[in-house]
Amino acid sequence: MNLHDLHQQAGASVAPDGIPLQFGDQQAEYEAALQAAVLMDRSHEGRFETVGRDRFEVINRISTNDVIHMAAGEGRPTILTSVTGRIIDRLMVYNRGELALVTTEPGRSQAVRDSLQRQIFFNDEMRIIDLGGSTKQFALHGPSVQAILQTFSPDAGKHEYLEAVNATIGDGEVILLQRKAFVGDHWIVIVPNEQAAAVWQALLDYRRLVRSSITLYVSAQDDPPQDANSAKITFHWKPVCGMRSVSKRAAIPDKKSSHVWKAVTDWRRLW
Repeated sequence: MNLHDLHQQAGASVAPDGIPLQFGDQQAEYEAALQAAVLMDRSHEGRFETVGRDRFEVINRISTNDVIHMAAGEGRPTILTSVTGRIIDRLMVYNRGELALVTTEPGRSQAVRDSLQRQIFFNDEMRIIDLGGSTKQFALHGPSVQAILQTFSPDAGKHEYLEAVNATIGDGEVILLQRKAFVGDHWIVIVPNEQAAAVWQALLDYRRLVRSSITLYVSAQDDPPQDANSAKITFHWKPVCGMRSVSKRAAIPDKKSSHVWKAVTDWRRLW
């Protein structure tokens, strides 16, 4: 049984690109994202490797963050821009030793690869290898995620920086990529196509993970709320492909509100 069959067997409504739109109980998905962990198919996000002497230099010269001075296994976000300074995409770049592993936002892989290809000059040594056709990409989100992944890879999450680690899940060899999350933990799982269904099922079988089709993000007012007793911040959970959003408001004790507000707005700028 392949991954598409597993999604349909679970009752998923699937978009034309193969990504589940919903599994039937979005409220359960939201609660699991806050209290435990959810598993998402995010294979429509781009992923590719760059190899060669200048595998980081070419990316570094036309993006906003320093991706050259990273430790082995470290990852950093960066904004890829055009030569006129327009934003092309937000990337995550990971140092995988002899190669760089890059992930993009959904549907942006081709544009990013084309942009980087145009920056490879005659004396540069860099080659781009697309992984979109040969792999699937899952996301794990929630406060229990790191404990779950450390079962498969004990070193996962042991560093202060965002990291990339190898792991074996079921019978599949996968790459785990850590991302910054405002609520809970967020990790990406990149797995070869032929092992995708087995890895998906192995993750679901562990501690009864909840299938999900949602993306978590935070929305807040332009200015900190003024309230004598507490500040209120609205958290939105937005399903993919334009489905109805759900909002919840969180009351924050006044003495902590400025710190929470700064964390939220700082996170929004980074993301």
